[in-house]
Amino acid sequence: MPEDAENRARVILVRRFDLTSYVPVDGGALGPTIEEYAVWKGIILGKLSEGFFIVETDAHEREAEPMFKTYSSVTSWKEALKELGVPEGILLRDPDEAATTRPQHELSPENYVIMKGLLGLSDAMWATLVLALGAILSVLVGVLFSDVLFLVLIPLVLGIVANIAANIVIVCEGGPALAGMVGYPLIYVAISRLALLAKRIIRRKGRRAGR
Repeated sequence: MPEDAENRARVILVRRFDLTSYVPVDGGALGPTIEEYAVWKGIILGKLSEGFFIVETDAHEREAEPMFKTYSSVTSWKEALKELGVPEGILLRDPDEAATTRPQHELSPENYVIMKGLLGLSDAMWATLVLALGAILSVLVGVLFSDVLFLVLIPLVLGIVANIAANIVIVCEGGPALAGMVGYPLIYVAISRLALLAKRIIRRKGRRAGR
């Protein structure tokens, strides 16, 4: 057992139904934490902080629930593995070390629900990109238009649409979405006005330089 075992996060087995819903495998929620594990065909096996375990994940094919079976001794555990046909000497892995080799969408699938990990980005990253795109378009409005109506109306619409897409559709956060209904339109209007101001300053300097 590692020296810092007491400070490690608990590791349990869960049965996942979809990206956001799952339940602990029988005995996993309150039982001892998993220290090492291995997967062989439809069987998960390993070492617990107190004993050993076996889970037959294909039990549903036999119309039975996957059971978290624990064994107090290594002898009884190995005998059970032998009956299941698991080869001797199967290599057990540390869950923390194994996690470092897995992609984020497997470790935190709840962060990749709406966009399905498109381009390898999480939902939060996609929401950020949508809001950034709204800001870029607001800059273009300030560069392309000088009419006050366009400088206000277009960024206002962009702010509302970007906020709905990012905070309601993608990340589904009520608080930020409510604040964003006011905040982002005002921010985008300010960005377009600043872009217009920068355009005018650059033009003035260009005129002076040309004299």
